[in-house]
Amino acid sequence: MNNAITLEDCEEMFSQSEADGALLTNSLFQREEAASIIKQYVQIQGKASETKTISIENFNFNLIYLQSRFLRHFERLLFDLGIKKEDAPKHYELDIDPLSPYIEIISRSDYDKLPSTVQKATKEAAFFKYLDSNPKGRLLPILLRGRNGNEQKFCFISNVAPFCDDHLVIYADSDGNKVLKQMYHEDTLYWIDDLRSQTGSNDYRLFFTPKGAGNSEDILHYQYLKSPFPVFSYLSTNYAGQETAIIETDKSDWPFPGILARYNSSSKNEILAELDRRINKWLNDDKTNTFNLLFQSNPRGFREFFFIFRKQGYNYIEGIKNAIAGYEAGGNIIVEDRTDFDNFPSVINRLALVKR
Repeated sequence: MNNAITLEDCEEMFSQSEADGALLTNSLFQREEAASIIKQYVQIQGKASETKTISIENFNFNLIYLQSRFLRHFERLLFDLGIKKEDAPKHYELDIDPLSPYIEIISRSDYDKLPSTVQKATKEAAFFKYLDSNPKGRLLPILLRGRNGNEQKFCFISNVAPFCDDHLVIYADSDGNKVLKQMYHEDTLYWIDDLRSQTGSNDYRLFFTPKGAGNSEDILHYQYLKSPFPVFSYLSTNYAGQETAIIETDKSDWPFPGILARYNSSSKNEILAELDRRINKWLNDDKTNTFNLLFQSNPRGFREFFFIFRKQGYNYIEGIKNAIAGYEAGGNIIVEDRTDFDNFPSVINRLALVKR
């Protein structure tokens, strides 16, 4: 396998996928044939996407309406647009051991044999044999090195309903019928750091959302996109003098408290080891503890992780129907419903997350 993947390769993959009509983007909505199909499911009211700035606890967040995020739930629509293949064999993610770092991928026939209670907790495996079910899809493999130099195969694809241009998904490839689970692994920080080393761009940021914090798939995957996270602007101002450090933040720094880890090549091993220790302590202290993880390279050449403290199940902001995940916790709140977007207050004095 050729491991020399560049961001130019990924951006070309994204642009080709968009040109083929494989992605739910604004350009697709503007095509007469596609727009006619979409109107059979929903009437596009106003712009298909729009952004405005709101204030939450005196911090600026981007509120982003994306109709594409709503449309992605209509499987029949994806079939009609040729984005998904209707007769492709279905596979499902079966998590039979909560302590295992792997989940099992099962066929439709095995899924049908499961008790109904288990079926309700079992998701379709959207990334397994991706090209079989996504006829217009493209895929680029990459090997990422863990803390001890061991390699794990991942794959780049374009997000079907992207937040912005060049929105990529990187998912762990399967080993037979098992695949890494959407959880914190001992190599997580090192895989992400190696991804940055290989692709090499300050323009891209990454967010990771495990189970219980707004994730949509249980196969291990990261979102990699050319989009800033407002939280890092505030943290860089508050901690401008600390070039390499581990800093526990609070709500005076950002409405979602967490741990900021800033490092360079000389401090990498020390900082990542300490961040890993604190992450494991947070996850082991309480079974309801979960997290979001953000990553960027800042303009001064340092790399930064922001580990955000979350509680399982508290995935909704009052006034927004869809769940929030790492992108939202970083300052970009995606809204799928136009009414939610129009009615959401411009100022919120206190952020409250709720269950649904």
